[in-house]
Amino acid sequence: MNGFPPNSPETEKTPVWETATMIASFALVWAYFLAFQSARRENLALHFGWNVALLLAVGLLIWVFVRRLKRILAALNGQNKRR
Repeated sequence: MNGFPPNSPETEKTPVWETATMIASFALVWAYFLAFQSARRENLALHFGWNVALLLAVGLLIWVFVRRLKRILAALNGQNKRR
């Protein structure tokens, strides 16, 4: 095994949907960046849908990051209480 007790926070699994959300959000931010560069090169304006998609992707990234941060802080707080 990994040397951690069974109820340790290190043995808990991260939800798969969080990881998938982060991957999709980063991919969408990257697609926005590429579309923005292409539009600037052609001297065009981006469709407003790209801005909506970017806001959605960044919002999801922040939401998942805060969820994970809360989980880590709760695990650390629980670990300190056990000592």
